[in-house]
Amino acid sequence: MGIRVNTLGIAGVGLIGGSIGLAARANGFAGRVLGIGRSESRLRAALDAGAIDSFTTDFAEGARQSDLLYLAAPVGVIIEQIRGLSSISDVEIVVTDAGSTKAEIVRAASALPPNIRFVGGHPMAGSEESGVEAASDSLFHGAVYALTPDTQTNPAALDTVRALAQAVGARVLLLCAEEHDRAVAITSHLPHIVAGIFVRLAARGGEHMASLTAGSFRDLTRVAGSPSALWGDISITNAGAILDAAREFRDALDEIESLIRAGDAEGTREWFAGNSAIRNLLTSSGEEKL
Repeated sequence: MGIRVNTLGIAGVGLIGGSIGLAARANGFAGRVLGIGRSESRLRAALDAGAIDSFTTDFAEGARQSDLLYLAAPVGVIIEQIRGLSSISDVEIVVTDAGSTKAEIVRAASALPPNIRFVGGHPMAGSEESGVEAASDSLFHGAVYALTPDTQTNPAALDTVRALAQAVGARVLLLCAEEHDRAVAITSHLPHIVAGIFVRLAARGGEHMASLTAGSFRDLTRVAGSPSALWGDISITNAGAILDAAREFRDALDEIESLIRAGDAEGTREWFAGNSAIRNLLTSSGEEKL
């Protein structure tokens, strides 16, 4: 076996944190998985689910006990937790996170002392469900796991976090935090916003709207059921990239609106044909690009 840690601490044992714990335990990555949180009842639920071996409600103490500390809270909480780690000077800890935006998190981590070795991360896996009850040791199988090292990143710490991502079955992609945030604004953040717009439009559509929703509507709006607590932080901490993506979205919408308004059937068919070809290229070549 490659890299293995004695204690993996998970701050936030919900869907992502719980799945990390289950997968790390199942694959022998950690000798002990320690749950860290504020709610003892939720930590006991994680213990009952087999996601952790023990728990504490003291964040600083849990961090000190961890060889690798995994921050799996909403983005705003992760930033607060990173700032709180600055007061720990008596132990060396590798720290990573699962935040959906990276630039502000990496910026906060740049102020950490040398004994706290941070590596930004984002597993591209999840569900509209939440809580440790929805966690699975297979959640990350085949998923892309983005890591966002910078010039300050300790190479050994990067190796440890890469080993965790690989141990849970993911495929590692290295890129800078800003590039990550620009990409996920288009592939994740704006689609969540658009899904919300669609459900709001449908809600105004009259009494027969629910009966007329088919597969396309369900597919487009599935993520609208995601936990709202996450999305305020994500939207604010990646505001610039999301607003850029929204402007590009409006430009694309203007293009198809113009074709429809002009009654240009051939141009409209070509527009849809182009969409199909682009989607096939993106979905078929994603794995080869990694």
